[in-house]
Amino acid sequence: MKGFLSLLKAAGQTLWEHTGWDATRKYLFSVIFVSVVASKILHIYTHTYYLTLNRFLVWGSTFFLQDVLFLLIARAFAGSFQRWPLRVMGGVAVIFLSLYLSLLASATISFYAVMGRDFHWGPAIGFFGDMVDAIALVIGIFGVIFFEIVILVGSYFATPYAYEVTGGFTKIWSFSVSALLRCVLRKKKQQPLPDPDVYEQIALDDQEDDKSDNEFGLPMEPPRPRESPRGDPPGSLMKRIVLISVSLIVILLSCVRPYDLGYRILSRTLAAVPFTARAHPVFEGIEYLPGDYSWLEGHTALDSTPVLDWLPPDEPLAGFKDWYSLPLNKRNQQAPRNYIPIHYNPAKDPLHTPNLQNDILEPLREALSSEDVKVKHIVLVKLESNRQDVFPLHADSYIMQRVRESYGGKIPKAVEERLSHLTPNAEHFTGFDNGFGKNDQDRPKPRGGLSAKNAYTSGTFTLKSITGSHCGLNPLASDMNREWLYNIYQPCLPQILEAMNRQPNITSETDDWTAWPWHTMWMQSVSDYNNLTRLMSVLGFQDQINQETIDEIGGEYAPDESQMVPGRGYMDKVLKNYFRDVVADAERNHKRLFLSHLTGASHLPWDLPGHQSEDLVANKDRTLNEHLNRYLNSLIYQDQWLTEILNILQEAGVADDILFVMVGDHAVSLPNDGGVTPHDSPHVQNEHVPLVFSHPKLPQVEIDLPIQSTQILPTILDLLLQTPSLNPTSHQIAQDLLPMYQGQSLIRQLIPEHKHTQEWHITTLNTGGSWIALRSATKQYRVVVPLIPNAKWRFTNLEVDPLEKRAIKDYGILSLVNAVQRRYGVEAAEWLGEAVHVAKWWIEENYRRWGYDPTAPKDPSDLHYGVHNSTTFRPGSSAQ
Repeated sequence: MKGFLSLLKAAGQTLWEHTGWDATRKYLFSVIFVSVVASKILHIYTHTYYLTLNRFLVWGSTFFLQDVLFLLIARAFAGSFQRWPLRVMGGVAVIFLSLYLSLLASATISFYAVMGRDFHWGPAIGFFGDMVDAIALVIGIFGVIFFEIVILVGSYFATPYAYEVTGGFTKIWSFSVSALLRCVLRKKKQQPLPDPDVYEQIALDDQEDDKSDNEFGLPMEPPRPRESPRGDPPGSLMKRIVLISVSLIVILLSCVRPYDLGYRILSRTLAAVPFTARAHPVFEGIEYLPGDYSWLEGHTALDSTPVLDWLPPDEPLAGFKDWYSLPLNKRNQQAPRNYIPIHYNPAKDPLHTPNLQNDILEPLREALSSEDVKVKHIVLVKLESNRQDVFPLHADSYIMQRVRESYGGKIPKAVEERLSHLTPNAEHFTGFDNGFGKNDQDRPKPRGGLSAKNAYTSGTFTLKSITGSHCGLNPLASDMNREWLYNIYQPCLPQILEAMNRQPNITSETDDWTAWPWHTMWMQSVSDYNNLTRLMSVLGFQDQINQETIDEIGGEYAPDESQMVPGRGYMDKVLKNYFRDVVADAERNHKRLFLSHLTGASHLPWDLPGHQSEDLVANKDRTLNEHLNRYLNSLIYQDQWLTEILNILQEAGVADDILFVMVGDHAVSLPNDGGVTPHDSPHVQNEHVPLVFSHPKLPQVEIDLPIQSTQILPTILDLLLQTPSLNPTSHQIAQDLLPMYQGQSLIRQLIPEHKHTQEWHITTLNTGGSWIALRSATKQYRVVVPLIPNAKWRFTNLEVDPLEKRAIKDYGILSLVNAVQRRYGVEAAEWLGEAVHVAKWWIEENYRRWGYDPTAPKDPSDLHYGVHNSTTFRPGSSAQ
């Protein structure tokens, strides 16, 4: 056995020496070195907004301490060990570390190249798992491969420098430590110190030392006297003094560095990042902020269900789960005293500001009282990725400023003329002047209705935005589309209309359309993604159309201009005949239609097959300008599509009795910071969306006050109540439910403050679990509150910084408040203090309302509340 081991050892040593391992181990260490250094430089660069020059000059060196220590350990693994078992162990370790770190670094760099933002563990994985972003995923994978090649090639050229310099650094420190240990040990033995000239000196530039069995200079053998001691090599002593002094200074700075979460995050070395991104208390130090918040603490808006005597006693209604959780004989009675509160009650909500007691807005009173305004059908269009300033495109918008910059400051007259007529239908719906100086004859005539200039979405993730606008509530503050699994704590609009359908006097056997049953349909030409179909069923839609159902029905029904966008689905205009048939079916079969539609053309990557692209932006070699040009072209397509929808309604003779609601699901910060998606981006422009209630019998009214898309549902109910659009039983249902919603009605005077409480608008930022954003109706301040580890707080004074070019960002709330007070004064700091307390209460309350436990394992199988199965609409048939 002993002979066999000796033979094996000899064979392993021979193989080791003849396979180029000596060069390979140095190269692999260089891969580790380049990966660690490149990722740290990128990490610091992405946080330059957080680091002032003074901060970096004083504490910047401490950010590299962990990296240096890790590289010294890796250098030890890459050493030339004499014993072959140690060589094998070191070889395995250095191979693993080089592969692990190079892939980690290339993924981090690729993510930044694609998204333009720092990599967050967890939310990023959820984002790449979303099939709607398949293109970003493909680009990201190719980016990883590309940057992996760059790292491997760069490491080849860096090998001699990285390996030898790190080795020299190690030798200097090991020599100094061993000398200190010898000095201490000999002093304890009271032995005279030997002449230091008799010891072998280890030079930083001596590459031959790397070939020794003990290349780190550790005191494993007695020191060898030199044959002719002639002192230190030139500069060697000075190198040691400088290197050791600098190292000691960095260590000292690390010890006295202020406690700052940002410094800790910046100090993490690449290898440890996936394991050290642990949770930290987001609201750490909130108790030190002044103010009395007893009106918030310990309160909840969950309460017993009110009496609704029109609820069917036998068959439960989807969306009204809370009422049916009572015993059968109690459903139409007041809840017993020991009943556990399970339903949202705005009267108990400390953040609720009611305005139903106010009069109808003056410009609307005469039109609504005349009974000329009728709402027979409702069409709600979610405008994909639409900024408020592009609906219509405004001459003073920031996106137009970027277009001017692409032309060197002066847009050619022909191009500017085209841009001034880019979105005429948006001008028609909103009544807004687009600022290009057109005369009255050239401007489209306003259709009539309410148009908002200061509307924010309830969520910058499309599916969360849909839930907010269709159900009149705040989405769940959790990543991705999980709303369909939990308790949607208010009836959504399709469910309210279904409740009206279940009343005994609803019938199609009459010419009185106020008694007709409602038919609800969700329509999109793009593919199903992230459980969208399941969400639509839970929201109560009876029918759905998407790419999959279009394919199921058959391509022969699609019009000639049908085109496929890879990774997305069909173009919007594929739905033209479906729209026409749905409206005709409703009129023919005496049904009232609630049709909700998500546009798709204005979604990244803004591919428009079949649409002739126009050159609207110059210098398209720059990525930003190319994206701007594609985005503007998608708005042309969208505007044409909205025109076709309106033409279909006019052809059917129902346009004058249709309430046409248009709202952006979210925006894009493309011209501001190059962001092509709201993913992982807290920029304010991702929230600012168009919101229009269009009806030809209403006067054109502009709303300037801050509002949110959660106010869509209560406004629709209020409009139905204020017009002759409902029969008596349906009127009673709408009247009972309207006061139960948290948002104010937009047809009444808005209230920015109630009982010394500001009207707060809270948005879940894409994809829902990273940040929430708060603003109030009384001040032009905005704060972004982190929900995940290592994310930043962000404060903006939108009055002086509407484009958020100088947002204040910090990892800690106390330091953020101090920075805000220094820049904007006490009032801004006090507002921020209140916003922080509101955010903390709201997050906990949001989880309570949705029945969501963020610490519990997620099991979809036991949380299907109120699922309403939908059917597939068949063109030319009567959908049941």
